Amino acid sequence: MSASLDSGSVKGVSKDGEAPLFQVTEKPVICIEHPCVVKDVDKAIRSLGGEPALEKFLHEESTRKIIGASLRPDDPLAKPHLSRAVPTKDMLLRITVPKRTGRKRRRGSSEPYAFQDADTKSVVHSQSANNPVKDMLRSMQDNPESTEIKCMGAIRETHRFRHLPDFQYASNTDSVMRKIKDSLLTFSYAKVKSFNPDIEVGSLPETDVVGPPPAFSQMMNNFNYGYEQNPELHSFMDPSGRRVTINLQAFRGYITHVVPLNAEHVPLSSPNPLPPEDTLHPFLRQSIDDLRSALEERPIISRRVALNMIDQDAGYFQRYAWAYLGYVFKAGPWKDSLIKFGLDPRKDPKYRIYQSIGFTFNSKDINPEGTGVSWPWQGARPGPAAQKPNEDDRTTHQFDGKTVSLTGKRWQLCDITDPLLRKILDTAPILETPDLNAGGFYQNGTIAVVRAIMRDKIDTILVGKPPDDKIYTPFLDWPARIDDSTLVQTQLPVSVTEKQAYLAARIRGLATTISKVPATVREQGAVAHAHRNVDPETLQSRDMNEEVYEEMMSDEEEGDIEQQRRGSGEESDSE
Repeated sequence: MSASLDSGSVKGVSKDGEAPLFQVTEKPVICIEHPCVVKDVDKAIRSLGGEPALEKFLHEESTRKIIGASLRPDDPLAKPHLSRAVPTKDMLLRITVPKRTGRKRRRGSSEPYAFQDADTKSVVHSQSANNPVKDMLRSMQDNPESTEIKCMGAIRETHRFRHLPDFQYASNTDSVMRKIKDSLLTFSYAKVKSFNPDIEVGSLPETDVVGPPPAFSQMMNNFNYGYEQNPELHSFMDPSGRRVTINLQAFRGYITHVVPLNAEHVPLSSPNPLPPEDTLHPFLRQSIDDLRSALEERPIISRRVALNMIDQDAGYFQRYAWAYLGYVFKAGPWKDSLIKFGLDPRKDPKYRIYQSIGFTFNSKDINPEGTGVSWPWQGARPGPAAQKPNEDDRTTHQFDGKTVSLTGKRWQLCDITDPLLRKILDTAPILETPDLNAGGFYQNGTIAVVRAIMRDKIDTILVGKPPDDKIYTPFLDWPARIDDSTLVQTQLPVSVTEKQAYLAARIRGLATTISKVPATVREQGAVAHAHRNVDPETLQSRDMNEEVYEEMMSDEEEGDIEQQRRGSGEESDSE
């Protein structure tokens, strides 16, 4: 204090309009913030260990001393809750106010309460347990001249119980612990002498535990979960007066009508009830109209093609528009393409041009720069700069054999414009009934040759080299169907290059695997992988040809990079 008055009990005195000053005595005071609501002082002292424990605690000189508060003071086996010492700069004040007479203040008046002349009987000491704080404050405001304040000492040390109490062991159900408590902990010589436990092996019940562990919980401080209300949650009253809470960022589910590949009939319209189109968001209605126009041009369309054909602003809503316009096969020649309601591509060979083939590109196949692959005969090097996505390019779904865009991993056959591949597809024999387990309206040999050559061309382009069509000349005369009877026609002369030998083995493996793995198994594999619950044994051996296995196990995320290129959240070709 800047100034002091005489020690002892003084009234608040001001000098020349200054605030009153009080003497701070040198008597040390230790504050213990009891964790319980104290209504019985004697019981509160017992919970702290009794007067002997308090006396020892108060006279201890250590700055790290602690005291324990038992939540069950009558149970000597109860584990105490330990305190934590905190240095403070508080003061302990004793405030004496006049005793209230019980008279009421006149209604509507702010005058102070009337009271009798102060005497020894009319003065009481404030006790927080018996007097509400608001009454004490009001009494001090009404009687500033009759209020006496005395500083009892400075509080330099405060003990707080802010840690989590440990779990307690209920010893009343344990016969051994109950005997220990009733005899040894009573500090009675007669009872201690009478304590005679049964130490024979097997004498204790199986449910008894001789003494609990020293601690049950290893966590002293409570964990701050940081709970807060979701800022996107909004409440409002509906017309009926009921309060409704909605999340503006909640995922709006969308429906994709998946039809089994061996289904006898295809849906003519949406098999699930959908909101009327006139009630939808304007962008969603625009997306439906654009996609409907695209389906009139080509009745079977992949997601990447649709993204390139419809308006970019409505592209995000394409995932919701599919349910209004068509269905999909999850496997087979038209995998993950939107098929117009009522159209069954399995009935007419003219729909073979909309079949699709896909590839999986792993990160290990691409160099650190993001473009480039490594094969035994190729060095991994950066690909051409043209591989970078161009948001204005609307031809990313096409493959011309010179450039490739990895914004998607699946191509429809009608979008393959490479002259060599186009010649193979246009001159190959066509089946009248599609083989859904192989290449649809194309035979397994044709699809295997197209897949192997196209994949090799993509790999060559990615490493920055132009594909050489002369390498693929030996495979142009291979049979359209490859099986045991035609396998001899796939033999190559000894003079072939290492790469040609590799491609020949790859084509044979593709043709064999395509014929052996039913499309229904591929369909199950696609659905299982979508739920990340694939059983490799169900999908046959991992030793099957790498390319077909990857197609079975992957959902060919067609629009992943296309989404980043457009920046509008479009979906991939496979959900």
